[in-house]
Amino acid sequence: MSTEDERRARLMLPDRSEVLAAGVLILRETLRHLELDAIEASEHDLLDGAALAAAELPEPDEGDAPPGAYTCC
Repeated sequence: MSTEDERRARLMLPDRSEVLAAGVLILRETLRHLELDAIEASEHDLLDGAALAAAELPEPDEGDAPPGAYTCC
């Protein structure tokens, strides 16, 4: 078993060692509860994904408005 100093030395963010360990434990138990074998992670923000998804949307037709939208002209 390693000491706290040894564990901190192996981490990229040693000041966050306790938080990282807790996060790993939560992730492991969540995977077990949901009966999943793996999870996919990203280093990007949720907004990056939303922007990328929006970029894939087709251009709206000119004058196209959602149902019930008020158009003045």
